[in-house]
Amino acid sequence: LRIEQMLDSESIVITGEGAFDKTSFQGKIVGFLQDLVQKYNSKMLIVCGINKTDLRENVYPLHEVPVSTYKETVREDLLRIFNQILRDLISK
Repeated sequence: LRIEQMLDSESIVITGEGAFDKTSFQGKIVGFLQDLVQKYNSKMLIVCGINKTDLRENVYPLHEVPVSTYKETVREDLLRIFNQILRDLISK
């Protein structure tokens, strides 16, 4: 993927994890990406199904946000969530 060649201090990496827990940094892509963003002083956001850690900053657990199960409205719900993530990024 050559991701390392694309990173710098202005980069924002968005990754996902079904259940974000203490093992997410141990041999999984989240841990690999965390090492890279620290190396390049970048920022990482984690979108997850459920957050089982004490980390709150830059972690967006979808189970805490009402998302429709109807295929007609789920797109709008997800757009709302990602718009909130973008607003958070702009405000920081």
